[in-house]
Amino acid sequence: MPKKRNQIPATVRKAVLKEFNHRCAVCGADRPHLHHIDQDRSNNDPRNLVPLCPNCHLSDQHDASNAIPRAKLRLFRHYKHRHILKPQFNPVFRRLAFLSSIDDAADVRTLQENVRELVALARSLAMGEFYADSLGKLLDRPKHPWIAVIGDPESEARWAAQSREDDRQYREQLRRAGPAAEALVIEMLEYQVWS
Repeated sequence: MPKKRNQIPATVRKAVLKEFNHRCAVCGADRPHLHHIDQDRSNNDPRNLVPLCPNCHLSDQHDASNAIPRAKLRLFRHYKHRHILKPQFNPVFRRLAFLSSIDDAADVRTLQENVRELVALARSLAMGEFYADSLGKLLDRPKHPWIAVIGDPESEARWAAQSREDDRQYREQLRRAGPAAEALVIEMLEYQVWS
């Protein structure tokens, strides 16, 4: 059952529209509607609202085949960078997305592969060397050399316990570094020439 639609308070409506110059966030047209990013019509938190013209609102956001992913709209709402909504950003967005969904069961090898892909893609963009190196410093797994004596159950158990702890610490490192990595990627967009 859809949630009851609460009227967006006038002060919130005015503030969000003023923040976006009374223009559609996607195409810049005037007279935008306010779209609820999470599609919860009762959630009138300004961070959940983005102005969209009637065309972008109805044809893009309420047409499942064209809708901008919610996570991408949240990213845009946070940074307000024009390139986030461009199709050229999609490969970057797909590779950045893993940072916002790391749980305690996440496979560390998969996470490391995700980091490698994000860093490699950053390297291929304008100013990529600088940003790829910075992302690598934030997201690469630290090296911890451990030695286990094969056939010694106690040594093998210590090695296995330390490996689990290293994996836990790496997941935590990625969760902590995620916002900084996201900010670096968005900063890198300033150097991209996308029409």
